[in-house]
Amino acid sequence: MKVFRTIEDVERARLPGDLHAVVHGLLSSIIAEYARGGCTFNPDEDGHVLLIEEGDSDDAVRAALGATLLDAVLEGCTYESRTFVGCVQFNNQFIISVLVEDAPWLNPAARARLVQNL
Repeated sequence: MKVFRTIEDVERARLPGDLHAVVHGLLSSIIAEYARGGCTFNPDEDGHVLLIEEGDSDDAVRAALGATLLDAVLEGCTYESRTFVGCVQFNNQFIISVLVEDAPWLNPAARARLVQNL
């Protein structure tokens, strides 16, 4: 599991091409929206991007999201470059954007739930 709070975090992660583009594009868009509204994005108050990876346990995901991927309340989901992008909204301000590659390791029930939220 990787957490991205800044563009520098994304660059340090050295993600493969398409996945890097998805994470970088999402976080850049979030930061730009705050700036457009005259605010500065603060990941401690506003949220961050979470990449769930192969081998991440349900306990680790629960610690990061408050629920497993299968049980998390997603506020919609999109699909870009073989990656599911959803978000979990904790209040009117704090949101964790959740990314999961559409890969063979993904639990079929979790995949079906992500597809259902598209």
